[in-house]
Amino acid sequence: VTFGSQADKPFVPGVPVGTVSRVDPSGGDLTRTLYVTPFVSFTKLDIVGVVVQAPKKDPRDTVLPEKPKP
Repeated sequence: VTFGSQADKPFVPGVPVGTVSRVDPSGGDLTRTLYVTPFVSFTKLDIVGVVVQAPKKDPRDTVLPEKPKP
C-alpha cells in the first residue's frame, strides 16, 4: 500500500507503508474500509527519517533499465 499525494498529506508518493490485511464493506456499494498492517513496528523504532520535500521524480524509476532507442 502506498498513499500518494503531495498536498499536505502524511505520506510521500511511491513509498510503501504497509499491506492490506482486511477489506470490509462500509454500508454502501461504492465504499470499503481497508485495514492496513504497517511495515514498521512502532515499538521498535530507533531512528526516524523525515522527508521535508517529496522527490520530483519517482525514485523507483532509477532501478529500471534504460528505454531502448528507436
